[in-house]
Order: sequence, then C-alpha cells, then structure tokens
Amino acid sequence: MAKDPVFELHRGGKMAVAATVPLNSRDDLSLAYTPGVARVCEAIAAEPDLAAEYTWTGNTVAVVTDGTAVLGLGDIGPRAAMPVMEGKAVLFKQFGGVDAVPICLDTKDVDEIVSVVTALAPSFGGINLEDISAPRCFEIERRLDEALPIPVFHDDQHGTAIVVLAALRNAITLLDRKMDDLSVVVSGAGAAGVAVTKMLIAGGVDADRVVVVDSRGIIHGGRSDLTPVKAELAATTNGTIGHRQVATGGIADALAGADVLIGVSGGQIPEEAVARMAPEGIVFALANPTPEVHPDVASRHAALVATGRSDFPNQINNVLAFPGVFRGALAARATTVTDGMKVAAAEAIAGWSPTCCAPTRSCRRRSTPGWRPRWQRLWPMPLGVTESLAWREPFASVPVMRAAYASAFDDDNPLAALAVGEQPEPALPGSDWVTVEVKASSLNHHDLWSLRGVGLSAQQLPMILGCDAAGVDPSGAEVVVYPVVTDPADPRGYSILSEHYAGTLAERVAVPRANLVPKPAGVSFADAACLPTAWLTAYRMLTTRGRVDEGEVVLVQGAGGGVATAAVVLAVALGKKVYATSRDAAKRARIAELGAIAVEPGARLPERADVVIETVGAATFDHSLKAAGFGARIVVSGATSGHEPKVNLRRVFAMQLEILGTSMGTPDELAGLLALCQERGIRPVVDGVYPFSDVEAAFARLNSGDVFGKVVIDHTR
Repeated sequence: MAKDPVFELHRGGKMAVAATVPLNSRDDLSLAYTPGVARVCEAIAAEPDLAAEYTWTGNTVAVVTDGTAVLGLGDIGPRAAMPVMEGKAVLFKQFGGVDAVPICLDTKDVDEIVSVVTALAPSFGGINLEDISAPRCFEIERRLDEALPIPVFHDDQHGTAIVVLAALRNAITLLDRKMDDLSVVVSGAGAAGVAVTKMLIAGGVDADRVVVVDSRGIIHGGRSDLTPVKAELAATTNGTIGHRQVATGGIADALAGADVLIGVSGGQIPEEAVARMAPEGIVFALANPTPEVHPDVASRHAALVATGRSDFPNQINNVLAFPGVFRGALAARATTVTDGMKVAAAEAIAGWSPTCCAPTRSCRRRSTPGWRPRWQRLWPMPLGVTESLAWREPFASVPVMRAAYASAFDDDNPLAALAVGEQPEPALPGSDWVTVEVKASSLNHHDLWSLRGVGLSAQQLPMILGCDAAGVDPSGAEVVVYPVVTDPADPRGYSILSEHYAGTLAERVAVPRANLVPKPAGVSFADAACLPTAWLTAYRMLTTRGRVDEGEVVLVQGAGGGVATAAVVLAVALGKKVYATSRDAAKRARIAELGAIAVEPGARLPERADVVIETVGAATFDHSLKAAGFGARIVVSGATSGHEPKVNLRRVFAMQLEILGTSMGTPDELAGLLALCQERGIRPVVDGVYPFSDVEAAFARLNSGDVFGKVVIDHTR
C-alpha cells in the first residue's frame, strides 16, 4: 500500500496552514501579535464588518460534511470523508484563490449540525456544505442560510445545477435549439436532482415540460409517498412531453419523446428507454463512477452525450462552478448566493468560448452520411489547464449596474435593510424575456414590506426592489412595465417583480416581452411609472369590477393612500360625483382640490353611493355598507386597518349589495389606463420626484407615512 502513488500523495494530508506575513524580528511579532493585534481587535469590535478586511474570513470558507453521502461511497462517516474534504479545499485554492478549511462533523443530527456550523460561522466568510445526504441537506442549508449573514452553498445541489445549466446552454447552441422548447427528464430527486430541476427552470426551461423521476417512478401529485421537497416538484413540474400529458409511469414512459435526459441518480437506465427519446436528443449521464447509461450506448440514440467522468469527452463537473461562485461572493461581500447569481454563473461558464460550440455541418443530422454523435467539447479547454482569470473568476465577466435592493430584513427599521450599490445585470430566464432600460420608477409600500422580510426569504437576498417602471425596450420603443410575472414556483402561480425576479429599482430590468405595454407619447416616463400597480388597481376597481356607469356616485374610503387617491382622480376624470374620506384635515383639503367632496370617515352622505372603493378594511367597512345604495358594488383591494370587519349581512341581502374582491389589473387594462390618461390629460398625483442618487431619501419619505400621491425615482439622474 505504501508504494501506491495515490496513497503516497495523500500521506500527511493534502494541505497545511501557512503564514501570510513575516515573523523574522521582534518588530514583526509586535505587529502580528501583541501589542499591535489589540488595535485591530478593538476596531473589529467597534465595526464587525472590518473582519472581512483584516482577518482571513474575507477569503476563507468552511467545507462542512457529516460524511453521509460521500461521492459514490455513501455513508462512510466523517473520518473517511476527510480526504475528499481536503481535496475540495485544494480545488478552492487552486481554481478560485479561496482558502478553505475541511470540517468533518461526527453527528447526523440536523439540529446539532446547524448549531455547530452557526457557532463556527464567525471564523469564515462562507459555508460550503458537502456530501450531506438528502433530504436532511435541504433543511440544513435552508436553516443556515436564514441564520447566517454569509453565503451558504450546498455544492452537491447548486454547483452541479450551475454546470448542468451551462452545459445545456452550450448543447442547445450546438443543436440550434431554444431552451423553452425543450422537454427535459431529470432522473434522480436527491440533492442534485432537485437543484438541477429548479436551476433549469430558472434558466429558461418551461416547468411544464420538465419531468422528474425517482426510484419509484415519475413524480406527480397523485403519489402519496412524496416528501415535502418532492411534493413541491410535483406541484411545479410534470406537464407536456412529446405533446402528451405525463402523469404516471417509470423512466421509459418519461423519456418517450423527451429532448433531454439528465441523470443524477446512479440507477441504470435501459437502452430501450433512451431509444424512445426524440431525435437529436441530449443525454447527460452524470452518476459516478457508473453513468446511468454508458456514453457508447447513449451515443446510438442521442446527438450529444456528456458524463461526469474525466475519462470520457464532455465531462460535466461542479469544480467548474464552486470556486468561482465563492470567489465572486466573497469579493462582493454577498450575504447569500441567490438564484440570479447562480444563473449568472452558468451564463458566464457557458460563455467562456462561444467559438468552441460552433455547430459543424458534418454532425448536424443523423441523416447526414457519416453521422456520429457530437463529442464536441462543451467547455473551451480541459479542466485544470487554463490559467484564465475569467475561468477562475466567472463573476468577473458579469456586468454590473446600480440598484436599490434589500440586503437584509429589519421589521423595526426597514430603511436599515436598504442598500444602494452595484448588482449583476439581469439575466434573461427565457427567450421570451427582454431587458428594459429603466427611465423612471415609483415606490410602493410593497417595497417597505420587502425590507421587513414579508414575502422574501433570506436565501433570495440581495433582492432588487421595485414593481413599477417605464423605460425603453431593446428596439428603442418607449414602454411601461407590467409587473406581474407568471411564476410556477409561487403557490399563486404568479409573482410580482421583486418577489422572485429582480425588481425595477435598477438601471435595467428583465421582464417577459408580453409584459411590455406601449407608452403613449403624451404620457411622461415619470407619470407612466406611477401607473402599473396602485393606479392600475384603482382603474380595475372602478371599471372592470365596479362597472361604474353614467350618473353613478362613487365613494372612496381612505383617500390619501396610493390606490384610493388614484381612484379619486380617475373617477373625477370619468365624470362621476365622488365622495372621499380621510381622517387628516390637510388630506381632505387636497382631496377637494382633486375635484372630490371630502368628508370625515363615517360621515353620513347626502346620497347613496353606487360604487364604493374600499382599501381600508375593518375601520371603514361598516360605513361602506351603510353608504351603499341599492344594488351597489363594494370593491375591496386591501384592508390596511384589519381584515376582519363586522358585517351586517341583513344590509347586504336587503340592499342586494355586491362585495367584490380584486387585485392588480391585466396588461390590457394597463393599456386602457394609459389610453385614458392620454385622452383626458390625466396626470397621477405625485408627492415628489427624486433622482436615483437620492433613492434613500425617497424611501425615507415613503416610510414617513406622510405622503400624498406617488414617490417617483428619476433613473436618468
């Protein structure tokens, strides 16, 4: 055994600690240790962020395992896992310039692991979780990410997922395919399979065209044996493959007509199942040491084949990702690794050398004489050869832009969680997305709630804020951004910009092309930026839901707030008689200036209202019922004073009242609102316009609670 070169290389371990400063004299010692070190300690105690600059934490990560899922060896324990963790640390240093410390924990208890790593975290700038078995790895990563102010990254999940997405991007370049046209089968629902599935969807693959298969077959909502993680997959995947609905069955059923097979399971896939794939298929068989399907077998049926092994062409290995991900995260002082950062890393890796992926005529179609499977490299050169800084630091080539974003959560002081600085340019999740150059945006209370942590998780930080915007699309057309995005990952089926996708408070924002509404020439960018959220909601409340008609009377509760003030302006512009309530005398005076009859809350009106705009809730709802005439429509879009008012049902049925809920409008309704503003010269009520350079003051104004109208951000200043 002593003569074995592998054992000889490992003798004494593969790493050591080395000093970065000289200790050759008494002066050296007094600077590196006492008394000089005390001054540095005092500075860090006063300003903890200085630790990243004056200690190794700014460039050091912990590589943490419990030894339960080591390579293909399984649960071999913490001591036997140490050679792998040492190797991981060496890769961090060699390929990312990141110092790493292997930590092998002698416990499998989730609470203990979280507790120990949390206690160790002040010594490091990031935590790389490694070789921890599923499903415990998901909870451990989630809890640590929520608890710690430094990046936590489970490489078996996300490193693999990043490189798979990068490989798939280059594969479709070779095959002249589009990401959102692919039908994908992921074989394996462990740590890597779950992360790969989510990453592919974030990278532009249609979630309805993704099927995940575990050891018991296709994952679908009808199965009663699903873990919470698999249940989430069932709710967000498993749609159409090969133009038919896939609900049950095994791997062969899933692969029928599929374009892509990604194997991260270790289980063998029969050749006859692979043969059922669509022509010009893509097979990534990534299990080590034995791929799910041998590449020689896969090549009989697929146009492009890759594995996780270095002795076959097209190796897909997460070492292409994790050193650069942590290099970029540490350099940026990031507090987490977001989905946007992962997609950006995948795009950077895929884009190292586009010329290496240029399709060649000789291997485009199986019908071509002499056709052979595509063994062209997905990467510009073999692993470990390049010294390119772009390779070692994939984030270095990602363009940045100025943005206002949530860097943390603070329920008591949301302004403390606001940060303004550089963020990566928006990635396009699919081919139907475009980038808009933002000219103006406006703030909403939604932004303050985001800073408090409502609707966001720590894993999503940093998140660029903002829902409303107007700007210029890639063709030069002036557009208004509709902020609601179809989102299979959200239980509602949709999300608003700044919830799952980066928001509008930046130089540029990525949105689906279908979310762009032409801006009329007569409406300024600043005015247009006020409309997509609050004003669109008010427009929908009056028209689509309230069905306001000629000669009808409108009551608006709580005017002064964004939606209510918009409803006053729009109802007056539509020629309606408008009553509006406010507790504040100054706001009642402003309401009167807008053309409404201002009254105190609860005041008896001289006539009944036909349409009631209700955004206040418990404090005003009884008044809304009493003020409503026969057959009136009470339209509700919020309840700032409480969601459970006392309701006199006798009045509801005796007066045949309609109580109608609503949320934001549609793109068509936004177009209608813009047309109305153009036609009748309607201008939104604006509390103030702030240059982007003073965005903190704009947030402070909104947070003061003393605003009347919209707070607008001018992105050109």
